[in-house]
Amino acid sequence: MMQGYGTAFVAMFNGAGNRLWGTYHGGDNGARCDAICHDGAGHLYLTGSTSSSTGIALGGHQNTIGGYIDAFLSKISDTPPVCDIAISSVQATAATCPGADDGTLTIAAACTTCTGIGYDISGPVSQSNGTGIFSGLPDGLYTVTVTDTGDGTCTAVQANVSVGAGIDNTPPVISCATGMTLVFNGEDQFLMTNYQTQLVTSAQDACDGANLTYTYLPASISCAQVGQTVNVQVTICDQNGIPNCNSCTVPVILTGLPCGWSVDPGHIDCNDCGAGYDPATNTFQATAGSVSHTPYSGSPDQYAFVQTTLCGNGELIAHVDGLDGLGKGWAGLVMRESNAPDSKKFQLMTGLDYLQHRVDWRYNSGGLNQTQNFSRYGQHWLRIVRTGPIFQAFTSWDGVNWGIPVNTRVIPMLGCLEVGLITTNVPFATNVTATFSGVQVNGSAPRPDVPEAGTPAQGQFLQAYPNPTNGQLTLDLSSFPEQGATLEIVNAFGQLVDRRRLAPIDTATERVDLSTQAAGVYLIRLRLDDGRAEQVQVVKM
Repeated sequence: MMQGYGTAFVAMFNGAGNRLWGTYHGGDNGARCDAICHDGAGHLYLTGSTSSSTGIALGGHQNTIGGYIDAFLSKISDTPPVCDIAISSVQATAATCPGADDGTLTIAAACTTCTGIGYDISGPVSQSNGTGIFSGLPDGLYTVTVTDTGDGTCTAVQANVSVGAGIDNTPPVISCATGMTLVFNGEDQFLMTNYQTQLVTSAQDACDGANLTYTYLPASISCAQVGQTVNVQVTICDQNGIPNCNSCTVPVILTGLPCGWSVDPGHIDCNDCGAGYDPATNTFQATAGSVSHTPYSGSPDQYAFVQTTLCGNGELIAHVDGLDGLGKGWAGLVMRESNAPDSKKFQLMTGLDYLQHRVDWRYNSGGLNQTQNFSRYGQHWLRIVRTGPIFQAFTSWDGVNWGIPVNTRVIPMLGCLEVGLITTNVPFATNVTATFSGVQVNGSAPRPDVPEAGTPAQGQFLQAYPNPTNGQLTLDLSSFPEQGATLEIVNAFGQLVDRRRLAPIDTATERVDLSTQAAGVYLIRLRLDDGRAEQVQVVKM
């Protein structure tokens, strides 16, 4: 090594052509190349000088000190630098649930000759970052690309990988009620789908959340089941292609009133009245709260009222079993146009011999309440018969033998009436409860829908002709073939003038002779063995 205005140097390379050390590698001042040489191994050597004092080459050693011009040496290989960028692993995580789009990819790559690498994925979605960690991915096939983000001398490398679809093998987690009570009040049935929140307190699925399907067994509960406890099985399924399901059973207690019966919250002008039904004994209860309606009262009606509907001709029968405040109230039957306190009505009541029996009626809505008191000791079977506008009241010891009517009124009313059981207190008494048994409503046709304009009304099933008659008439029985029945004929006073057994009905007609009877109105009733009753009113001239 020499030192001075000019400088010489020596550089050493190993057998592989890698420089072990060298002088300055050029710089920001004067520099020149003095000579180029080539060795048998294909290496190229540059020699020259530089006046720079910066930038010792990678692996170089400063071997000249203080010269005005310092020497340098560079070697250029005829093969490009070795690029070692490589993908070491690609890890895919499937989506947690079908369609969840939450799969992941984690890519591990290395490059010792790169100053930086980048990661790209393409497929159902495309993303890029410098970490190699990707999330929120839909399922599908992806192409992974790792690139040199430094000087770009390394060729990008790729790999293919799949993100699996989510699989749901877990049923919903559910919690159901320990029990539930349904109260029938005029409803024919309850649909269980309407009581989902009462039956199921919580239901959640890991994949579908609250988006679940519900089925119920049974799907509905009928009013005919009042008094029973029905076990309702609720099955809850997720939205998986092959659903995962869970189920529970809820005991549902059925209370309230039997089919066709109901209680209006206001009864008849009584907001604190009550009513009930005991299916074990088939008895009704009506509690009069704080109301009172005495005989001959000019005030509006006030009664506890358990009601059903009678359309057309028919009868209402019940036995008053008891009053829990003897001498403090009345209980009985009523037929009325509506629940309005001043509605047209016809009613029959008993005080169980502590108070006289009574019949009340009102000819016109808003009109005067009229009363007839009478005594029928021990006769607490009560019956009201409607034949067109004619209403008749009967009492009986046994509910079979009725005798003559205690009262008959002609009150034009609507075709369909509100009928049922009533209770009221004497003045200053409260909460008298009556119990009724043997309750029957016979002859009622279903309440008709509102007919369309021009639709003719349907005739009665039981028909008589000619009507009016001079005595001889014919009954049309063609609607009742092969049925067992009893035919009854009752005069306007409720007296039975004829009864005959028709078992079975094997002819289309039946002759009736009223020629020996007095002129007037007669009710011909056909009591069928299946419990139905059909009737027709005839006039004897």
